[in-house]
Amino acid sequence: VRSITINYTFKQKLASKRKQIFNFLIQMIKNLFLTVVCLGLLAASPVRADCTAWKSDPGKTSATLDPMVIESPHNYCDDVNLTQNYSFTHGSVNQLKIVFDPLTEIENAFDFLKFVYTENGKETTKVYTNKGFADLIIPGNSFKLIFTSDPWTVKYGYKFTVTPSDRCKEPAPGITNFDTDAVQVIEGPHSYCSNMNVEHEYKFTKAGVSSLWINFDAASEIEIRYDFLTFKWTEAGKEVERVFSTLSPYPFRIMSNSFKLKFTSDGSVEKYGYKFTADPSPCAGMQGSIKYDVDTLDSVIAESSHNYCPNLSATHVFNFTHELVKDRAIIKFDPQSNIGDDSIVFSWIDTAGATKTKTLTGTYDWRWRFLIEAKTFQATFNTNGSNEQWGYKFEVDADPCSYYRKNDSWGHSTRAADVESPHPYCHDIDIKIYHMWADSTITALDIKFDPRSELEQNYDKMALGYMDNVTGLAVRKEFTGTVFQDFVMNAKSFTVYFTSDRSVSKWGFKFTATPIRSSSLMQHDDKGKVPRLPSFLKMKKSGKNHLRKLEEDDSE
Repeated sequence: VRSITINYTFKQKLASKRKQIFNFLIQMIKNLFLTVVCLGLLAASPVRADCTAWKSDPGKTSATLDPMVIESPHNYCDDVNLTQNYSFTHGSVNQLKIVFDPLTEIENAFDFLKFVYTENGKETTKVYTNKGFADLIIPGNSFKLIFTSDPWTVKYGYKFTVTPSDRCKEPAPGITNFDTDAVQVIEGPHSYCSNMNVEHEYKFTKAGVSSLWINFDAASEIEIRYDFLTFKWTEAGKEVERVFSTLSPYPFRIMSNSFKLKFTSDGSVEKYGYKFTADPSPCAGMQGSIKYDVDTLDSVIAESSHNYCPNLSATHVFNFTHELVKDRAIIKFDPQSNIGDDSIVFSWIDTAGATKTKTLTGTYDWRWRFLIEAKTFQATFNTNGSNEQWGYKFEVDADPCSYYRKNDSWGHSTRAADVESPHPYCHDIDIKIYHMWADSTITALDIKFDPRSELEQNYDKMALGYMDNVTGLAVRKEFTGTVFQDFVMNAKSFTVYFTSDRSVSKWGFKFTATPIRSSSLMQHDDKGKVPRLPSFLKMKKSGKNHLRKLEEDDSE
């Protein structure tokens, strides 16, 4: 029994040992097979690049306008999670164009290439996979690149060129034709650059287009008094020009199917620039509220379409915000204005707080030129649909200096006259105004300045030019700052020359010119017997060609 038991135990242990050896051999065969398969796969793949440097690359920053080539290893590596940042810091870059190499390919639906950037203030992500990638335009000057791959299949990878757009590069003058009656968006670079001088023409060639409604985007902004956006077009055989140099350009109508656009900037401040729509619809700008926020002293023109469409209601809302604008605006209608039995109603609150209205209907007459005592008001136009007339066109002039922006002449009789600028005066004035007294007995004028007189030192200047009737010489006395010295002018006529720049405004000038007649030049002794000549007449007799300072006993 013991022999049988020992023999059975031995056989049992031997069978177990054999099983272990068999399992070991099977596992070795499996490992060998897997190794052979993997080696075969590796041998079938192209030689792989070292991915160490690629995975640790943070991206790149460029300070130039040169294109940048960005690429992965070819083929790329598996199991990658890469994030890189790229930016162009040159001041004139406002967008980036991405163009892919035709070989670009990544595993479809498993590996991904992502571009992350900001557009219209929001983060935007563009995702690519597979191949045949379309070009991409990225607003701004930077983006984030993210690439992910799984642990399995790999492809060629990606390669693309980034070209920065130079917003300061001026396009060649030319013409853009729109063969459509759809609204078109026209804009310059944002923000624009210094020292720009861009000209271009736009034309709607589709039949039936006869007018364009120009409406600016709310973001539009141009440096006041230094940068200029100019529209030019031909209307009724005459060239019309509209110039904007404002932080808030207002809408207007072009009575033509084409216009020339010119933009100029100086070498200092850069603003957002211009962006507007050109609407060729004949009824555009004739519905709802139309706002005119005017921060300059420019006059504003509002007009309907011609002949206007029926059943419309438009409200023109005017708000003049310039510091020199007073509570007054002059309304001047075009004599062609005719609205039939429709109406346009002006409404405002005057300086006394009372609500005022003025209603116009029919055709133009003298009553269509009037004064509104406010700098905020509105004009509402309503049609009843029964007829379609020429329409209306009116100018709003709120510039207190408008009468002081053109050369003029004034005649005076015998009395003293006050000569003065607006207070404070306006920017960008360059005028001359001639004053003359007709009385033949007047031989001189006593000039006395108001003590408040002040001009911006060395930048704004006032001068009095006249022909001295004693010496026969032309005289020009110039004033700036706060030094305005009274004097006697040996003339009965003079010209005021006044120039102001585009920056600081002071109180201005004011003086009184009092005529001096020839009889007042004769001085007598206490008994009224012996007349004697003033010293400056003696100087003329002695042949001297200049005046010396009058002594007290020679004063009038």
